[in-house]
Amino acid sequence: YCYRKKNTSVNFIEEFFKTKIYPKLTEFENECEIMNYLINSEKVKINGKFYYGLRNVFKKLNIHNFNTEWINPIHGDFTLENILYDLDNNKIKIIDMEGSRYVDSCYFDLGKIFQSIVSKYKEWNIIENVIINKDINNLSCIDQYFDYDYEEYKPICNLFAKIMEVEDIKTIFNKGIFFMSTYFIRFVQFRRKISDEHGIFAIIMAIVWLNNIL
Repeated sequence: YCYRKKNTSVNFIEEFFKTKIYPKLTEFENECEIMNYLINSEKVKINGKFYYGLRNVFKKLNIHNFNTEWINPIHGDFTLENILYDLDNNKIKIIDMEGSRYVDSCYFDLGKIFQSIVSKYKEWNIIENVIINKDINNLSCIDQYFDYDYEEYKPICNLFAKIMEVEDIKTIFNKGIFFMSTYFIRFVQFRRKISDEHGIFAIIMAIVWLNNIL
């Protein structure tokens, strides 16, 4: 991230949502009743708890609050699987740079590493029955991946706070969760290749985590 350019425009976050997020919401809301319910309802009930629906929580959070301070070359798929650690020599290598883009926000990389360490994606992506009940009046799913210990993630937030020159590391944490949640939306189609339930669960994860930071 040593090569970077100051971002002074709201166009970055607006263009990201215009091209990467809103079209997917429009596509998914027409797929089935559950998707439409999760995306467009003012509030949704999941595991007996109420959350703001997906479009509504984006409005409540205000996407402009999650704009980037800098744009940099980034990895693009910065998950734990793409970080190799040589324990004997205490060396780190980063692999699979095919997802790299010349300039973008390193919050995308933070969102990806949060996908690995906060949402514990490697665990829930192989669980077959992620959705327990698909009735929208009694929608329920596995819920052990909704909780977190903020203190556990302070070290990585401190690193990204230095990179982005942001003093409040809680702001960095919230932006990491925000961009992690946008990844959940962006890989719904990929998860649906596993099952429709996994696609629904990806939207649920986005909703719950966005409501958490709200």
